[in-house]
Amino acid sequence: MLKKNKSKVFITGGSGLLGSNLVHWGKEKYHITSTYFSFPCFLKECQMEKVSLINSEECERILIKYEPDFVIHSAAYTDLAGCEINKDRTWQINVRATKNIAQTCEKIGAKLVYISTDWAFDGKKVGKYTEEDQPSPINSYGQSKLEGERVLSKNGNWIIARIANVYGWNYAVSTKNLLGNHSLFLNRNSWAVQILHKLMKGEIVKMPGQIYQTPTLASDLAEKIFQMCEMDIKGLFHVCGTTCVNRYEFVIQMAKIFGLDPDLLKPGTVDDLVTTWGVDVKKLPYFSQAIPVNACLDTAKLKKTLGKALMGLEEGLQAMKSQLQEIGFLD
Repeated sequence: MLKKNKSKVFITGGSGLLGSNLVHWGKEKYHITSTYFSFPCFLKECQMEKVSLINSEECERILIKYEPDFVIHSAAYTDLAGCEINKDRTWQINVRATKNIAQTCEKIGAKLVYISTDWAFDGKKVGKYTEEDQPSPINSYGQSKLEGERVLSKNGNWIIARIANVYGWNYAVSTKNLLGNHSLFLNRNSWAVQILHKLMKGEIVKMPGQIYQTPTLASDLAEKIFQMCEMDIKGLFHVCGTTCVNRYEFVIQMAKIFGLDPDLLKPGTVDDLVTTWGVDVKKLPYFSQAIPVNACLDTAKLKKTLGKALMGLEEGLQAMKSQLQEIGFLD
């Protein structure tokens, strides 16, 4: 039987990086239901439902069934190459599903947090982007997430949270694979964990110095999203880390904090970066030109609202190290 003092939270995309952190770090405080679709989920801390969110009737049925106070829509089609190749599928998952969820949230009176992206911008600005800057995405993923923002009705009870380069551990991945086949937890884990694994094996990693973002620790992001849910606020917020840093500097800092050989890190190209995302640059030779050079987000509005900003990169990587030690990844 549900305890009356616990809010009910419905999370889409529980098998993803952010979704799994929302479940893991919110399980003690909230009654959580989470969805998945394409990937199996190993979360035991909540009620899991396999749901096709692009089916409006199925989406409405599942939300009415659980009657959540808050819906955090973190599910998305994030295969960057796939977004470029199959734009109809991208629109169905990232736009149509969002519209289905938003419409049902209005029907049942649930507050919606829609997870968007720093790639809503073209990267041409000098300095950090604020919520007042005009979006102008230059790739299909960014375009679809911006369209997801636009389907939210003007009068709805929603928050748009633009996030950036989320790193950390995916708690939906079975830790049974840690000592055996690493493919499962690597493929479903954050980019940072994948690069960290390469460095731990002594592999050379090449990263570009011209692609800037404001990296965000997944657990810190989850905490701030829950805080936003509980406050009587609406609107658009940039919810990310405070350090504007390029990808080469990111891995340099990660190697330093984790005590790994810095000589394994080499200056690279944007092609080197997108290859680590699973993009075949031979099939998509233009894709490297579709990455915003500067996608750093300003979080002054969020800090003023919450009273505290998210972690900077050094603090976030230290927290990530503690989390990986706790689950045995660094043993």
